[in-house]
Amino acid sequence: MKPHWMVLPEAPREFTAALPEYPDLLLQLLYHRGITERKDIERFMDPRYEDLHDPFLLPDMRKAVRRILTAVRQREDICVIGDYDADGVSGATVLVSVLRQLNAEPFVYIPDRNKEGYGLNAESIAYAHEKHAKLVITVDCGISDYDEVEQLRALGIDTIIVDHHEVPPKPPRAYAKVNPHMPESAYPFSELSAAGVAFKLATALLQEDGAQTAGQEKWLLDVVALSTVADVMPMTDENRVLVEYGLVVMGKTRRKGLRELITRLKLDPQHLTAYHLGYILGPHINAASRIDHANQSFRLLNTASLTEAQELADTLMGLNKKRQAMVDEMMREVVMGMPKPVPYLLFAGSKKWNAGVLGLVAGKVKEKYQRPTVLYSDQGSTSKASARSVEGFDIVEAFAHCAEYLDQFGGHPMAGGFSFDARNAAAVQQCLQNYAEGALRGKSLTPIVRIDATLALQDVLVENIEEISKLEPFGRDNAEPVFVVRNATILEARTMGKSEQHMKLKLEQDGAKTEAIAFNYAQTGAAPRAGDRVDLVATLSLNEWGNMRRAELKVIDLHIIAEH
Repeated sequence: MKPHWMVLPEAPREFTAALPEYPDLLLQLLYHRGITERKDIERFMDPRYEDLHDPFLLPDMRKAVRRILTAVRQREDICVIGDYDADGVSGATVLVSVLRQLNAEPFVYIPDRNKEGYGLNAESIAYAHEKHAKLVITVDCGISDYDEVEQLRALGIDTIIVDHHEVPPKPPRAYAKVNPHMPESAYPFSELSAAGVAFKLATALLQEDGAQTAGQEKWLLDVVALSTVADVMPMTDENRVLVEYGLVVMGKTRRKGLRELITRLKLDPQHLTAYHLGYILGPHINAASRIDHANQSFRLLNTASLTEAQELADTLMGLNKKRQAMVDEMMREVVMGMPKPVPYLLFAGSKKWNAGVLGLVAGKVKEKYQRPTVLYSDQGSTSKASARSVEGFDIVEAFAHCAEYLDQFGGHPMAGGFSFDARNAAAVQQCLQNYAEGALRGKSLTPIVRIDATLALQDVLVENIEEISKLEPFGRDNAEPVFVVRNATILEARTMGKSEQHMKLKLEQDGAKTEAIAFNYAQTGAAPRAGDRVDLVATLSLNEWGNMRRAELKVIDLHIIAEH
């Protein structure tokens, strides 16, 4: 479905005039990110480590630190229980790393995504009890697990919850709850990843212990950056600091497994960006839990053995390829079975589908059809579903409307999941589709691409790319800038790629010429030809080859306004 182009207005003249030291293009981008005060601009464009907030502002931080240091000094057994995604695995890595620095050797439990699901459960509680743990520290889970924390209490085990999820009306009676979303929190920023919260705990522990060299906690920032981007946290406030410094640390990481994975992926460790974390490294870390078990990723991030690091890097490469093939096959099956007309909510399932990749495929289906999408996997008597939604349709509200047919559900407005009795599949489908039709009938489901500014081809320059790069790292709430180019003439158009699915274009406008690449555009049925005049939406891209550096356009969408 072709998107609607929404060009944002120019920044007010009084705003740009008040900041003459900055280029107008950069000010336009800052203005539409809500960064308009000089001090905020300076802080945004120059993230500094010393600007990180005091970890002791987090709720229960002093209590948690005292309990952990007591456990370390009295040699109590400690069990870290993480989640299975990149954030949970990274958070567990942060906690294990700092506990080892404090001369403790914790046990670690990460649940099986496909067999156990999310959060504390009977298996993790039994594991902690078997290991004679006196202290459990959860990371990226626990804040919704009231009953499970009560079970740990009954076993004489204290629980410290390190989490970043929303707090339910009845939170667990844990020994300490370190979560920026707690109602009593005085922490200035609530959008840390779970590994980010774990990093604040690690920083506080090292400060309070006093025996460690100042600044040692910075070596943890490689996995904190990975978690922040992979878990799609806002790229604002101190997340910018954590990712900016984390990318530097990742370039010289001490983690043998991470180094081996970066090498196999042919990434330049000195030029890593948030893109590499979110779209290359993150998916490989997540592939373990989707296809096998997250323990593979945890071991990769923590092994001290070069041989094991090489083996695990190879394993994750293979699991990610398997994940990609699985997603492609599921996508084909969903598209082939798509009813016509396309309903307001797409609902499909199969016994063959791997529950670990349902969300990935649901996201792709949602993008293709611009409809809320629910995909489920039959697992005997119980089915597990994952959903992705469109702007303006709260998928969790839809779940709540159909709660009588569901066993459990959760998530946020754009993504969620639930489980249900497999015998109720038809009732679940009808209820969700009826709700979606009532909510979406008459509404435009056309996707919107937000455009930061109009750009002339003469401004497609390396210098402008360098200015824009000052806004990095890009991510949620700080997207890579998007531009519209009007009335450009295509001088050359040729296909490229293994299947000739991409296009390389040479463009001209008022005497200025530049090149553009349009991925997956050659087979859309709307491929441009030489001589066509076009409007196009694109990002700026730097093409580097040897000593050559050239500014190009990376096409997002294109309209032919006059055919040759």
